[in-house]
This record gives sequence, structure tokens and C-alpha cells, in this order.
Amino acid sequence: MAGRRANKAPPDGGRVPSHSHEVDQLALLAGSAAIIETNAVFVVHPLLKTLWIPAGVEHGVYSPRAFSLHSLHFPANCVRASAEPQALGLDALARELVLFLCAAAASVAAGARHEQALALLTQLLAAAKPESFCCRSRKASEPGSSPSISRSVPTTAVRSKP
Repeated sequence: MAGRRANKAPPDGGRVPSHSHEVDQLALLAGSAAIIETNAVFVVHPLLKTLWIPAGVEHGVYSPRAFSLHSLHFPANCVRASAEPQALGLDALARELVLFLCAAAASVAAGARHEQALALLTQLLAAAKPESFCCRSRKASEPGSSPSISRSVPTTAVRSKP
């Protein structure tokens, strides 16, 4: 059975420090996009997209704006067999199921509707196809690393008056 959790970041945005779980995590962000950092990559996690984070993967979350993190935890390797984080192509039904399961009170979580929603979401997760997402190797962003992947930083030229 999945555990449920809904976290809110500080109202002005903020950081969830790096950590890992002994269980697989399905994360859904609402309110703002965020950056998910792992030991290997930075992932730009779009608003209302889901990210699968396998058990044992160190990860942290950062957003300059307020966001809500809705997450469900599943026993390791029981729903998806992936060693790397994956953005999943879930439809509106699956997103609503995540929100429903995260919002359910403890008394409701033991009920038949909760179990049916969890069973349906588990089927949808098992069949979900990974989507490409914006990620960048941590090595490329660290000083002294290979220049083969460069960071794209928008610049604006400002001309001073003579």
C-alpha cells in the first residue's frame, strides 16, 4: 500500500534539503515549477507533471516561488523498475488521483474509494511512458568540468550614456 504525503514549501519559495527515501516516490508539483536536484542531474520539473524518484536516490527540491509538493510513496520496485528518476506522461485522471490520495484524511484512507483510486493509479503508473524532460548533468555545471555541455544564460547588453 502507498503512503501519502503533501508538503508545502515556504510561501516565498524555498528549498527542501537533499534527502532520500527507502521507498519509491511519485511527486506532483502544484503552484510553481521547481528544480529537482539529484547527485547526477538537475531536473526542471514542470508544474502539474509527475516525477518518479526511485528508492535510495538522493534528491532535493528548489523553487523561487511558493509550491506544493504532493507525493505518494510505494514499496521499492513494486510499481516501476527504474534506477533513475523519470518524468512520467500521466493524464489528467492520474493527476487527479494523486491529488485525491494525498488529500484524503486518515479515516478515508482506509475506505473502499481510496483503495480503488490507489489500485487504478498503480495500473496507470505501471503503464506510463517516461517523457523527456529538461535535465542537465551536474558535472557540466561544476567548475572545471568538461565544456562539452555549456550552460545557456540569457544576457542583456546595457549601454551607458556618454
